[in-house]
Order: sequence, then C-alpha cells, then structure tokens
Amino acid sequence: KVESVTNGIHLATWDHIPKNTTLLAAHTENKRKLLEVIKKQTGLEWQENELLIGWARRIVRYKRPLAIFGEIERLMDLVEAENRPIRLIMSGFAHQRDSEGKALMQAVQSMIEKHVPTTAVYLPEYTMELAGLLTSGCDVWLNTPAVGFEACGTSGMKACLNGVLPCTTRDGWIAEVDLTGIGWLLNNEAIHDSILDVLEEEIVP
Repeated sequence: KVESVTNGIHLATWDHIPKNTTLLAAHTENKRKLLEVIKKQTGLEWQENELLIGWARRIVRYKRPLAIFGEIERLMDLVEAENRPIRLIMSGFAHQRDSEGKALMQAVQSMIEKHVPTTAVYLPEYTMELAGLLTSGCDVWLNTPAVGFEACGTSGMKACLNGVLPCTTRDGWIAEVDLTGIGWLLNNEAIHDSILDVLEEEIVP
C-alpha cells in the first residue's frame, strides 16, 4: 500500500523575515534586493510599487512554464498598462539530459525577448541564493502545474513562508489549503485564459 506524502521545506533556510520586523517591512527590503539583482543582470530599472509576479522552478512540461504566454497580445496589454504596471520574473533550470526541458527554457526566453523585453525578464543561473531572493521579493508567486502531476510544490511553500501570495492551480500542497482571502486559484483546464482573467479581474485591482 502506498500512502501519499507531501514534502516540506527547511524553514530556517527559506525564512527571510528577520525577527522584530513587520512582514511588510521585510518584504519591501527583500523586494528592493531583488530589483537590484534584476538591474545588475538585465539593466532594467523597475520600481518598488510595480507588481512583481514570479515563476521559478525546475523546467519540465507538466509545470507549464509557457502558460502565461498563451494569449500573448492580451498579456502585453495587461503588463504595459501605465496606471497598473506588472512585471514578470522567470527563472529555472532543466536537467542536463532533458532536451525537452531545455527547449522549453529557450522558448520562455524567446517569448520574453520577442514580446515583453522591458516588462519581463528571465534570470539564468537559478541558484539557491536567487531562489531565496525570488521567493521573498516577488509580490505574487505563479504556480501552473497540470493537476495530478505536482508532488509537492516547494517553491510555493518558500514564497508563502515569506508573505508572497500564491496564484496557482490546485495541486501538490495547495490541494490541502483553503486559499480564500490569501491567494488565487487558477482553472487547470483553461490555464492560459485563467491566469490573465485572475490578474486582470482580481490581483491587479
């Protein structure tokens, strides 16, 4: 008999909220550090009041790294709105023997370079240090796995630990949580439209 198991994260490693500091103050500082890294690596100087959406993890098909690019024209209109700008940060890695994962990684980079070069970035070299910055400095953590394939979802655990709000399909540990008031659920069967609907109608407002 096989029981289901949800892995966890090592809290002391991934908690970037100093003691005696408010969550908002800590998040603002973490966001500032992340923006400095983005400026250093890409030359883009984004502002602290701009909404940062993060997606970073091992790149495989079932995690659907291209989900947010499914309706590219609509995405471009949304992220480029002057009154409510959105910035997208993506990162990750593919196993050295995973040719499909490598192709997906290149496709993500190509979509950013071609369509949203000033409002989205792909940060290479997805290290533990960068993962820590992303999961503590983004405002919203985007999680798009096809339901039934994600075992745990540890990047989302790291983000939530640091006050970053989840926008996710109901898979992995998310299936065990009521996100009402603390995050947003995506429609697994209509992932492309669902991401943009939730952004436009709920998160951005």
